[in-house]
Amino acid sequence: MKIADKLTVSASGITFSAMADGEYCAEVACRGKTFIQIGRISAAGFSGALALPEKLRCHRTHDNLCAEFDSGNVIPFGCEYLVKRHWTLFNNIALLNCDIAADNGGVVRDLELEPLTILLKSEKIEFLLYGEKELRCVQNVSGELYSGNATVLMLRVTDACGVQAEYICGDDLWRHRAAEKIEGASAEYRISADENGVTLTRKILVTPEEVVMEKRPWKFKSIFAWSGTADAALPAEVEKFTIPGCFASSGAHRELRRVVRAAAPDKTLVMQGEFPIRCDNPAHLERPAKHPVEHSDLGAAAADYLWANRELAKRGSRLLMNSTSTLYGNSVTMKNLGSPITVFEEE
Repeated sequence: MKIADKLTVSASGITFSAMADGEYCAEVACRGKTFIQIGRISAAGFSGALALPEKLRCHRTHDNLCAEFDSGNVIPFGCEYLVKRHWTLFNNIALLNCDIAADNGGVVRDLELEPLTILLKSEKIEFLLYGEKELRCVQNVSGELYSGNATVLMLRVTDACGVQAEYICGDDLWRHRAAEKIEGASAEYRISADENGVTLTRKILVTPEEVVMEKRPWKFKSIFAWSGTADAALPAEVEKFTIPGCFASSGAHRELRRVVRAAAPDKTLVMQGEFPIRCDNPAHLERPAKHPVEHSDLGAAAADYLWANRELAKRGSRLLMNSTSTLYGNSVTMKNLGSPITVFEEE
């Protein structure tokens, strides 16, 4: 079966495109002008831009509130590396789950995740590094903004017109920081800016040949978001409820589902809480291990926002999320979760 070169979905003048092959796996454009480019994974020094496409599919839900993309590519060098991506798109948020495995008995040794380029003339650049409590903020600066082994937890770019684009490390923080747990391994992150935009590179694993690596596949999550249309007016009366603690816990999911299923028609629900947070309770990830497993909960909250709004839309209702967390500052992702969900255009 022939594989499509590119598949797209659009909402409110913004188009998300997934590509079967080439330098970029995805792009985001506003009225035809690309402002986010997401590259491809490289393994053992072999660029994913040279990978061969095996699959590219798009599924849109019948209510047009969500679109999902699935792709598969093989880097045909070394021991061959299979890269699978699953995108979940809604309300100017893109959740990415990426799997990479070394075929033919090999191992994943050196691994660079998808480079991100934000093609905005930056008025302000903000980023958060693991181990730091305050966002770093620079304005009208070019050159190398950061280079080091600390995980970049968040990068946000704002242009002079207020347009914003944001990257946030996925909930699986323990995977993104895996190099710290492997003796002899290291990681390299870099943020740079020029007149064209801002680029983030993420070398998750850099390991010398003498380092023994497990023969295992790897999985990584990432979150991308961009500013949408102006906020819609909300009714004077809303129904508020609070879910405390880590949103990755099963208890938080159950409570949200209970409230949503009990909601009356034509209601606006506002969920309050303090998320995203960083947590190390392994039970939240259904892991029996007693040792801590560090994670976040923004991806889990975003996924439940989507589920809740799809359920509530059947009754003319909706859910907004209102958080007091300042972990990522004035987050684009959080703004989108606090806004009514948008509808993708009909094809």
